[in-house]
Amino acid sequence: MSDEKQATGTLMDTVLDGRYRIDKLLGEGGMGAVYSATDLRLEKRVAVKVMARELSASPEVLARFHREAQVTSGLGAVSDSKALRAC
Repeated sequence: MSDEKQATGTLMDTVLDGRYRIDKLLGEGGMGAVYSATDLRLEKRVAVKVMARELSASPEVLARFHREAQVTSGLGAVSDSKALRAC
C-alpha cells in the first residue's frame, strides 16, 4: 500500500491481511484513518484503523496503538471490530 493511497483514503476495495476489504473511509486523525470494512471470513462489518506509516517507527506509538486495540476488542458493543496496524 502506498503512502499516497493511504493518505488520500483511496484504500476502497483493498483487501488487508487477506481478510478485510476496505469499504469506506469513516474518518482520519492524528494516528491514521478508520475505515468501515468487511471481514471476508466472517462476512461481518468491522472497523479497521490503519496507522499512519510515519508513526510506525515509534515504539511508544506502536504500544499505544496496541493498547487501544486491546481495549477496543474488549468492549461489548464493538467487540466485532478489529484494529490492524498497516506499516
